[in-house]
Amino acid sequence: MEKYWIWYALQLKAWCRTKICWMQVIGMLFVVYVIMHITLPSQDNIQVGICNSTDGYAAEISELLLQEESVFIFTEYADEGSLREDIADGTIECGFVFSDDFEQRFSGADIEGCVKYMETPFTTKGKIARETFFASFFRVYGRILLQEEVPNIFQNKQQKMREMMLEKNREYREGDKVFSVETENVAARPGGQVNGDSAGVYYPVQGCVGIFLFAILLLAYGRSFEESGRVKNALSFRDKYVFEYLNYLAAGTAALAAGLAAVVFAGESRGIVTEGGRMLLFLLVGSFWILLVGRLWRNRVAFSAWTATLVMVQFFIYPVFADFSEYVPLLRYARWLFPLAAYL
Repeated sequence: MEKYWIWYALQLKAWCRTKICWMQVIGMLFVVYVIMHITLPSQDNIQVGICNSTDGYAAEISELLLQEESVFIFTEYADEGSLREDIADGTIECGFVFSDDFEQRFSGADIEGCVKYMETPFTTKGKIARETFFASFFRVYGRILLQEEVPNIFQNKQQKMREMMLEKNREYREGDKVFSVETENVAARPGGQVNGDSAGVYYPVQGCVGIFLFAILLLAYGRSFEESGRVKNALSFRDKYVFEYLNYLAAGTAALAAGLAAVVFAGESRGIVTEGGRMLLFLLVGSFWILLVGRLWRNRVAFSAWTATLVMVQFFIYPVFADFSEYVPLLRYARWLFPLAAYL
């Protein structure tokens, strides 16, 4: 056992003397820094902004959105800049901006491009918010459209027909014949739960650190195509694989220490003992995974072709920035194909 510790210490020392080791550490810390400054909309965020709705028809539409019962909380903004900043920061889910000439265009039934909609690429409720907005929008627009079109349809008795149709329009808007919702509660089946209590929980920092560490282990294997492997070839069959395994552990040690520190200082830690234990287990399992799967790559071309695929697929199957297993439950089982399951 003592010789194995010596092999590990010597290989760790050799790795720490290489530039690529510290470049990997710096790269990991940079990735964590970038992630810390990315704001993703909260799953519980139901705030929606409205801008330029102080008077006229815009104020009427805004009043409907603010007063009527809805799953969203609409908030008025004084200027478009503040609205844009809050959307970018994730304070609100999305926003609607009435154009400066909205009153004139709306009264003339010219609605194309009169409202600007803003969202981030990460929005999860934007389409539903749009439907909610346009439900109130068309309640008001229906009255304007009738006033504009009645003279074109009815040549005689225009005033009488206009009053009658506007009254019907008011009845439909205030009643529940058109704008009504029936709610039905459906009991969930026991097998329909997704990830139990962890459904919807993402690990952007831990996920990226883990995938980065996995990529480092892959690159450590890739160096075997460049090295002669004289030391390893001089060992017995069993020691040869132990030596290679310890090489992967040594390659990931510095990155593991940097990754653990980054997770803790980023404020995303699940507890330093939990994080450290899981990350160490991941390094042990990941090194063994590389040792086994590496036998499938007979040449550098095959290894290079699979490297990017193996790294990118883990962003999809693990809850890093989104949990796609909520939509494709099979992905929960696919996670066990990779060593990152030991960490996340």
